Amino acid sequence: MGGVKCRSLHGCCIEAYLGDITKVKCDAIICASDSRVSINAGLLGEIKEAGGSQILKEIEHNLKKLPDKNIKSGQVLVTGAGRMSCKHVMYVNGPAISNGIDTVESAIMACLIKAEDMKLQSIAFPALGSG
Repeated sequence: MGGVKCRSLHGCCIEAYLGDITKVKCDAIICASDSRVSINAGLLGEIKEAGGSQILKEIEHNLKKLPDKNIKSGQVLVTGAGRMSCKHVMYVNGPAISNGIDTVESAIMACLIKAEDMKLQSIAFPALGSG
């Protein structure tokens, strides 16, 4: 996967890559999802396939802990990564750019706050809100 390294921003090194996010070696990958993490297409479907049954079990188990068994806007659900190279997967209730940039920004910030709480060093974001 080829990357373009960008300069440091507020002490963070930001790199852009084009490729399969399920193969990225990092602390966590981010996945936009529906509120019940039930879609089996797109990136969510690829993550479920690449991660295997362990991810499916963790999603179900972690959803049961949430009120209404749904990921609310601004909330992040975390699982392990199963067979993938990353350590965790963070699911956010999929922001759509058509709902305004604020929804995408809110989802990104929720992931960054959760990553900081978990003391993660590297996270991989797909193009959130791009459809």
